[in-house]
Amino acid sequence: MVFYNVYIKEAHPVDGWRMSGNDAAGISFRQPKSFDERFGVAEQCSARLDMKTPTLIDDMDNTTCDKYAAFPDRLYIIDMEGKVAYKGGRGPFGYKPKELEQSLLMVMMDAQIEARKAAAEAEAKKKQAEKMAREKEEKRKMEQARKKAEAANKSAMKKKDEDKSSKPKTRPEPPGPDPAPKKKPRKIRGPIRVG
Repeated sequence: MVFYNVYIKEAHPVDGWRMSGNDAAGISFRQPKSFDERFGVAEQCSARLDMKTPTLIDDMDNTTCDKYAAFPDRLYIIDMEGKVAYKGGRGPFGYKPKELEQSLLMVMMDAQIEARKAAAEAEAKKKQAEKMAREKEEKRKMEQARKKAEAANKSAMKKKDEDKSSKPKTRPEPPGPDPAPKKKPRKIRGPIRVG
């Protein structure tokens, strides 16, 4: 957040609408005729009032003064998007710093809410991107495992084919005699005495 004073044309120059209160306070300036003169008056004003905020100086065509209807003085809040968030009344009667303070607090609260929303949206996008990255990595690993299994399967099939082709072909042996003839069971005829 930045605060600026914008020095515009003199409201009560000694060669214009002169005020005795200004004379008594030692604030007696002629209406500047050049930017250098306006700069000098603004510099003296900042020093006498011990202003802690930077002072900007309107051009000699009074562009800022006219665009913001700032004469003789006025308070504004311009938000982060460059829009007028508060426009005080014309001074001296519409010059109300307390009203500006309340408006500034509201603008700051709105900015905090927007910042939180933006942070939440950014966090959601980050999580979504992380999820997509994880899913992509999982797909890549699955594809890699599939290709590895496919390659292993092809290799096993190739080895099996090579094993088949590398075995020497043998002729079947001719049938030979039966190894041992089977004994026929002996038939017993008649009764057998024991004893």
